[in-house]
Amino acid sequence: MPPPRSASYRSNARPAPIPREGGTLVCLLLVVMGLGTFAPCILLPEWRKYQTLESAARIEEHRTAVLQAELDDQRRLLTAICSDPAVVARLAQRELGYERPDVAAITVAAPIAARGPEVPFVPPLAQPPQALARLSNMLPGFDYDRIFCDGEVRPVVMAMSIGLIVLAMALFGPRSRPVPEPA
Repeated sequence: MPPPRSASYRSNARPAPIPREGGTLVCLLLVVMGLGTFAPCILLPEWRKYQTLESAARIEEHRTAVLQAELDDQRRLLTAICSDPAVVARLAQRELGYERPDVAAITVAAPIAARGPEVPFVPPLAQPPQALARLSNMLPGFDYDRIFCDGEVRPVVMAMSIGLIVLAMALFGPRSRPVPEPA
C-alpha cells in the first residue's frame, strides 16, 4: 500500500515556470541597476585622474607665470644696468657694500631683504558640469571614492553589477522561439 499523500507532497511535480508577464520590465530594471553601479566604477576613477591632471596643469601655469615675472624683472634690471651708470653705482653700493671715500653715506632705511618663502599654490579642483553637480548634490553623502575607486572594493562592485546584468538576461531576457518544422 502506498504511503498517504499530504497536501504539500507531489510525486511527479515539475517546478512552476517563471511567469513571463512583466519579465521585460524586471529585466530592464535589473539591467539599469547593474549599469548604475558599473558606470561609476569606470567614470569616477577617470574623473579623479582628470582632476589630478587639471590641478597639475594649473600649478605649472602658476609656476610659469611666477618665473615669467621674475624673468621680466631681470630683463628690466639688465636694461637699466646697460644704459644707466647711476644704476650701476647704486647696485655696487647696495649689493657689494662699495662706498666712495669722498662721499659720506647715510643709511636712511633698512636694507631691502630678500623675498620670504613662497607660499605654495593650491589650485581648486576641477568642477563637474552643472547638471552633474546638481545630480551629485541629490545623492546621499557616502564616500564614493572608497566604493568606486578603491582597488579592493571596485572589482567586487564591478563583478556584482556584471553578475546582476547577466542574471537579468538569463532569467528575464528575450529568448529565441523554436522554429516550427515544415510538415
